[in-house]
Amino acid sequence: MRTPYLLLLICVLNTGCIDENANSQSLLKPSAILQSQDSTLTDFLFDKGAWFGISLNENSWGLSAPRILSDSNGYDFRDKVLTGTILINGKEVKPINHYYPGSLVQELNSDESQIIFKSIFADHQNAYLALEIKNLSSQSKTYTLNWTTPTPDSISSNVLVYDLVNAELIVKDLSGSVLNLQKEINLNGESQTTLYVNISHRFKDEILIKTDTKDLNRLFTNNNKRWSEYHNRYKQLSPSKQILASKCLQTLVNNWRSPIGELAYEGLFPSYDYEWFHGFWSWDSWKHAVALVNFEPELAKNQIRTMYHFQDEHGMIADVVYRDTLLEKHNWRDTKPPLSGWAIRKVFDSTRDTAFVEQLLPKLMKYHSWWYRNRDHNNNGVCEYGSTDGSLVAAGWESGMDNAVRFDDAKIIQVNQSAWSLNQESIDLNAYLYFEKTQIAYLQYALENDDIASQFIKDADALKIKIQNHFFDSDHGYFFDISTDKSQHIDVYGPEAWTALWTELATMEQAKLVVNKITDDNHFNTFVPFPTLSADHPKFDPLNGYWRGPVWLDQAYFALDGMDKYGFEKEYIELVEKLFNNAQGLSQKGVPIRENYHPTTGEGLNANHFSWSAAHILMLLEKEANL
Repeated sequence: MRTPYLLLLICVLNTGCIDENANSQSLLKPSAILQSQDSTLTDFLFDKGAWFGISLNENSWGLSAPRILSDSNGYDFRDKVLTGTILINGKEVKPINHYYPGSLVQELNSDESQIIFKSIFADHQNAYLALEIKNLSSQSKTYTLNWTTPTPDSISSNVLVYDLVNAELIVKDLSGSVLNLQKEINLNGESQTTLYVNISHRFKDEILIKTDTKDLNRLFTNNNKRWSEYHNRYKQLSPSKQILASKCLQTLVNNWRSPIGELAYEGLFPSYDYEWFHGFWSWDSWKHAVALVNFEPELAKNQIRTMYHFQDEHGMIADVVYRDTLLEKHNWRDTKPPLSGWAIRKVFDSTRDTAFVEQLLPKLMKYHSWWYRNRDHNNNGVCEYGSTDGSLVAAGWESGMDNAVRFDDAKIIQVNQSAWSLNQESIDLNAYLYFEKTQIAYLQYALENDDIASQFIKDADALKIKIQNHFFDSDHGYFFDISTDKSQHIDVYGPEAWTALWTELATMEQAKLVVNKITDDNHFNTFVPFPTLSADHPKFDPLNGYWRGPVWLDQAYFALDGMDKYGFEKEYIELVEKLFNNAQGLSQKGVPIRENYHPTTGEGLNANHFSWSAAHILMLLEKEANL
């Protein structure tokens, strides 16, 4: 285990040279498509898997206190990293702030001067800042920079290294030639200069990445190119949906973390903004990967690999894992719903990487078998959610729907020495397992293992019929969980039924009846559609219920995608537009994507900057854009 450690390195690398062609296009200006997304989010910028985020000062030039995620599950640094004033011929000028996708920009534009201060990430350890000053007039001008950094004695140096130990800032090392941060720059008419600053963060035992500083402009042009390519995928959408796509992209990238400590591969937090979400969850990871593969395919692969790194000898995958187990223990009390086959197949479809499939498919099959050995206590080929410690609470977690009303009266039954199951079989779990069989078959066919694939198709077909007969209540026209003694359906109307459409195992008649409930105002067609409990249920409590009413966007996606697969085009269009229009702030700049939404008011609820919400919105937007 590597000890958490913060190193902030602030270094002015190059004062640049005076360019006599000051009117040339600035290399620091974002592309037009990125400029159109200015202030889509107004918060911290993380990128490339960084464990620290940067933000702009509100009323002065420079960067505010960074957000550090490497210690105590995240905190804001005590001091501003870099702040100051700029004077032109003795008169102070103020910046205009821009939060562009992938960069932070402060600028001043006048007829006589242009100043651009831009911050980007070059990699997971290094942020680079460029201050470009142009004298556009024919007369010489003096630009005075008064910069301060968080040093105890306002010492200016070429290299300042900061060690954060128990939130006490200590100057560890001052080396190199002295740099005067109170600096005057004299520019002749129609000339310019650029200063570059490097801010670095690493863990104690990490080797600091050395960036080639010979062509620092390339870092900025490459960053602009990468983010423009992200956004160009969605340029055919309406302006409001381009804003929404931009927020999704930024949300996902902001939650990207590089491998360190217990985390063997890179992946995404659910939200950097909420301290208890500073880990990797398994079913979050599968969802993230499906969205990521279309713009960061290697990250998508690693998001899957990082969870399979935590597969035990029996095939189980941990529910959630953390960088530092001294801060938070991995959760082996339960796993999460089996969606990794979907993610692996989507990665393969996009990348055609057979080596990736060869690496993951045996692990996937081992995990698939684990469910039947440890979550089918009556050996009837239909599984239950459960736990490894015999607790009901962990069994609820295993469903991913934590405190869903359908589990209120459930009991726990021991399966073997380390496995317990609920006394009810769940429609969503078995729909996922059916679907996973089809995904395994698809991947086996891709590797030309036709005999294995054929057997999985045969097993899937048999399970499909069993689910249609076992879980569907024809009197109510809905799929429900059922008690293991088969005495009764657990007749709670919830999103678990929608998985039968998403996985395409329902008959057409069953699908029609489920869609009737989805489009019913008394059930799921609320102001923001797709609540996680029917609106007419007495325990419907969106504000306090977590999985007892709020709209979760992963479940909305399963319903919508399932409706689309069965040809309910009119209903699909109406409900997806209702979702986008009524979920508070989804199509507005500066409003974060939330963990979930209130179905009757539209209010955003719980964590900000939530990854799987962004992932599933992006999937819906890609469907609209025919990507």
